Amino acid sequence: MRWLMIGSLVAILAGSGLWVLGAHSVKTGMDHWAETRRAEGWQAEYAALDVTGYPLRFRAAFTDLALADPETGLAWQAAAFETDTSALRPSRVRVLWPGTQYIATPLEKIGLSASPVQGLLHLSPGPSLELAKAEMVFNALSLASDRGWQASVGAARFSAVRTGPATYATHASATGMRLPSRAVGLLDDNGVLPDLFEGVEITATLTFDRPWDRRAIEERRPHPTGLALTRLEAQCGSLALAATGTVAIAPDGIPSGEIALRATNWQEMLRVAVSAGALPESAARQMEKGLGLLAGLSGRSDTLDAPLRFSGGRIWLGPIPLGKAPALRLR
Repeated sequence: MRWLMIGSLVAILAGSGLWVLGAHSVKTGMDHWAETRRAEGWQAEYAALDVTGYPLRFRAAFTDLALADPETGLAWQAAAFETDTSALRPSRVRVLWPGTQYIATPLEKIGLSASPVQGLLHLSPGPSLELAKAEMVFNALSLASDRGWQASVGAARFSAVRTGPATYATHASATGMRLPSRAVGLLDDNGVLPDLFEGVEITATLTFDRPWDRRAIEERRPHPTGLALTRLEAQCGSLALAATGTVAIAPDGIPSGEIALRATNWQEMLRVAVSAGALPESAARQMEKGLGLLAGLSGRSDTLDAPLRFSGGRIWLGPIPLGKAPALRLR
C-alpha cells in the first residue's frame, strides 16, 4: 500500500509538471507569434493571456485582443477570446467569442454581437496547422456599422471538411436574416422585399491554390480556383432562388463556367434591381421581354429557368449579357 501511494503521488507530480510545461509552452508560443507579427508591422496586442484547464485541458483566455494586418487594411478586436484544447488531442481546438467583437476594413468598422459565437477546428498535425475540418455556430447575431446600418441573423451554421490537398466541402445555412432597413429601402421602393429573409442554404465544394493553414493569417489568404455549387436555395417572401453549377476561377480572379438558375417571381427581382440602381429601367424592360420567352418554355411565366454563364470576363443570363464579371479574390 505504501508503494502504491508513493507511485500515485509520483504520477500526480509528474502529470502536474507536464501540464505546467504544456501551459507554459502554449503561452510562450502565442506570445512569440504576436511578437513576430508586430515585427512585421502588424498590430498584435492583448491586455492579458491566461492559460487554465488543469489537468487535462489547455484553455487560453485573451482579454482585449486586437489584430490588424497593414497590407490588407483588415483588423479585428474582441474584448474576450478563448481557445480550448485537450492535452490528449491537441489538434482539436474549440474557440469561443463571447460578447462583442469588431471587424474593420478600409471602408468601415462593424460590431458583431452574438450569444456566443462557437467553433470547432480540427487541425492536421505539423507546424503549418493545416485545416482539416471546421464548424461554426452563430445564434442571435447582430451587426452594426459605423456607417449607420444594422442587420441581424437569428441563427447561422457553417462547416468545411478538407477532401483534397486544397479542396473543401462546405455547407452554410442561415435563418431569420434581417437586412439593414436603409438597404431594403434603397433596393425596394415598391415594397416587394419583406424585412425578414426566411433562410439561405448553400452546399458547395471550393478549391484553392493552397491549403488553409497558419499562412492564411501570417502571409496571404488562399485564392479560390474553383467552385462546384451543389445546392443554393434562398427564400425571401414570395421571391425564391435556386442554383447549381460549376465555375473555374483564373489566377486573376475571373470566373468561367455556368450556373443553372431557377428564379420564382423573377419579374419582381428585376424591379428590385431597377430600384437599387443596378439595372437601368430600359434594360430591365428588354430583359423582361427576353426572359419572359424563356420562362414561358417552362410552363410558368413567374418561374425562370436559365443558365448564368461566365465567359470571356463577362456574365450572361441565358442569351442576355449582364456586364463585366467580378474578380473573385480574397484580400
